[in-house]
Amino acid sequence: MVLTKNVRMGGKVSAQFKLELLNITNIPKFLDGPIANISSPDFGTITRQAGFPRTTQFTLRLTF
Repeated sequence: MVLTKNVRMGGKVSAQFKLELLNITNIPKFLDGPIANISSPDFGTITRQAGFPRTTQFTLRLTF
């Protein structure tokens, strides 16, 4: 998702504010199921996730 706002600051000067949200829903995707080895101390634990977490980026661009 990208939100953009363009602003004229007078003369030839303008600014652009941009907010970029990646993986906005932050829904996890797991690579493997839970560890199925009963004798493991990590039994039932999910240890790996695919993709990336939610990332936010703010940008200010000045043009003159």
